[in-house]
Amino acid sequence: MKRALLILFFILPAVLMAQDFPQSQWYEGSVTLDDGKTKSGVIKYDLDANSIQIAINSKIETYHASQFYTFSIIMQEDKLKRDFYVLPFKNSAGYERPTIFELIAEGTKSLLAREYIATTTSSAGSYSGYSRYGYRYPYYNPSPMGNTTRRYLAFRLFLADDQGNVVALNSKKSDVIEELGNHQRELKRFVKHEKLKVDRVADMAKLVQYFNTLENL
Repeated sequence: MKRALLILFFILPAVLMAQDFPQSQWYEGSVTLDDGKTKSGVIKYDLDANSIQIAINSKIETYHASQFYTFSIIMQEDKLKRDFYVLPFKNSAGYERPTIFELIAEGTKSLLAREYIATTTSSAGSYSGYSRYGYRYPYYNPSPMGNTTRRYLAFRLFLADDQGNVVALNSKKSDVIEELGNHQRELKRFVKHEKLKVDRVADMAKLVQYFNTLENL
């Protein structure tokens, strides 16, 4: 992890095909394996399986999170770089497993994310546009009754300390601020002044970056 970043991605067309979700596409990128070797090629990632595929000279190789440290990809549309890291994390069954996280902001506390596809249903005509990170990718599937089912890209957010310990965040402001630890009063004022929502990636990135600024004073 070498730099803090706040990634505000492109706005997609209103109607998306399922293959337009990020995990269904291939990207130019590179992976650093657990033996220190780096391989470059075209990468497809699967956060559910905690694995990646990399195509090199028409040959596809598959690696589980236990076999690499980090990988990076370049988004085709705007050449934006995304960095992913593998850290130990306890799953829902309580077992610690190597898990892939995307780095959003780095510092004394680092903001991490894991994307997933969620679904919501609303009445016709209630759509409004969204963009990536803290917003949504809608996918329309109108029902016979006139309702609209939207598939969208959602994010689970996490904090990591400088020792690589990872904790999951919820959407309650007081819990998130408490998890950051120091500077409680300043953080509360900042959240209120900036009108931040802690379930939005862009807003959480601002909060974590502000926290790290306070830590470095």
